[in-house]
Amino acid sequence: RREILRERFETRRKVEVRRAADKRKRAERLQAFISSALQKKSPVWQIWKVAELPGGVQLATLRLEHDCVCSVLTLHDGSVRPGPLRKSIREAETDLADLRAVQRSRGDEAACAELEARDLQAMTAFFASRLDPRTHR
Repeated sequence: RREILRERFETRRKVEVRRAADKRKRAERLQAFISSALQKKSPVWQIWKVAELPGGVQLATLRLEHDCVCSVLTLHDGSVRPGPLRKSIREAETDLADLRAVQRSRGDEAACAELEARDLQAMTAFFASRLDPRTHR
């Protein structure tokens, strides 16, 4: 009699453990599904095909909403300066790395001057390409 009760108890315990594990797996799958669905609705995913932008890079707009990205340089006083508009995340990351290097070696003022020069160069290149019939879309 005692052995039968012990077997029933063990069987019930195994079933409960299995149910709890199944419940956890279902919850994890549901969470992954919801997360994926939300990501796919975000402009970062829809336009740039990444789950999130790297730190120091943000969405920007030139002609269409979120059609560009830019670096964001944080100055020593806590204020931020957006960098030049770029058509690739890699370009924005390069800008940020270069600007931070200038900031470390020569300070905020030099970094802001470099940022403005890069912005002017990027805008000039963009508008020049818009005037060139070979690159106009």
